[in-house]
Amino acid sequence: MSINVSFSMGGIKGQASIKDSAIGDLMTFLAKYSDCSASERTASAIKQNPIETAANYVNGDGTIASTKAWLSQHTPSEILNRIGLETNPDRILLLGAFHESTGEDKEGWKSADMELRFSEAKEGFPRNFPRDLRAAIEAGLIGAVTPRTYKVGRAGWNRIAEFVAKLSINQIRV
Repeated sequence: MSINVSFSMGGIKGQASIKDSAIGDLMTFLAKYSDCSASERTASAIKQNPIETAANYVNGDGTIASTKAWLSQHTPSEILNRIGLETNPDRILLLGAFHESTGEDKEGWKSADMELRFSEAKEGFPRNFPRDLRAAIEAGLIGAVTPRTYKVGRAGWNRIAEFVAKLSINQIRV
């Protein structure tokens, strides 16, 4: 996936696709050269953390709440397709976050909840779910609330927020 940029000045028009890794430089460029005063206010924040600032710019506040709001506006299959993570631990992370964003279970989710979410996404449930879940826990993306109940951890939310910010930034027209 790449960032699409278009610009015009008088009779000069241009359009380009830029690598995702250029998001920080692009946001810094916009803050430095934009005529709008909002850019001036965010210039220092962009230099400190461009991905977080991009999420703030697009989603409102860049917090877990805004990431949950984005997730709740999409279906499970849309989330898997748009974010494009392919490993089972990553898919469990995304669907676990989606489940939490719906607000159905305040105490966490169980493997049965993930079976339902995989079914809603029209995806096959991982054959070795316990191993894949353990991998996500060991990576610090998911945490155990009880021996059979789980929640997305801060690192997991940060990872998802980064992907959501990249998706959202790709939709911005300069």
